[in-house]
Amino acid sequence: ATNGTNGQNKPAARRLYEAYAKDAWWHPPSFPADPEKDIKSRILGGILQISAIGVLAYLLMAFSLTEAQRPYRLLYLGALFTAIAACWFLLRARRLRSASIVFISMIFLVVSFSTLQGGGIHSPAFPGYQVLTVIAALLLGFRGALLAALFLLGCSLAIYLFQGRLGLPAVGYDPLTDLAASATFIAMTAL
Repeated sequence: ATNGTNGQNKPAARRLYEAYAKDAWWHPPSFPADPEKDIKSRILGGILQISAIGVLAYLLMAFSLTEAQRPYRLLYLGALFTAIAACWFLLRARRLRSASIVFISMIFLVVSFSTLQGGGIHSPAFPGYQVLTVIAALLLGFRGALLAALFLLGCSLAIYLFQGRLGLPAVGYDPLTDLAASATFIAMTAL
């Protein structure tokens, strides 16, 4: 039976858990006055949590690599985890836009590095630019998605133009066909 004290008859442990869970470090902050910002905060928080789990899982797999590959991968994973932690602290500090920009920049660097290492336009990482456009739309809105799409189209064009000069392997389809398809997907996801 409640006595009108707004749930004060709950066990003390339950009240303590609810008070702690409301502002726990693993929860993204809520923005009750701005529902759109609240949704973006939850989206970014979820993406960061999944990314951190992925980096930790990859860290465990990195120990199965050869001795020569391990230091390079550990440095790469350390930088990724540091960037994810920085995004999380910015998000917890209620700086949603800054955290979003840092996260999108981090993913851009990862996708670009992987694309250049994996064969340029033909790299399996190259479609990550399309995912970046969608993430920018979710976190930064229409204008952010449009700016990201224009920037990523420029990066795609640069990779296409310098594919031969950088000595990246050309496998699969014609690079111009891949560029056109990728540009179409980036533009479509932005709109």
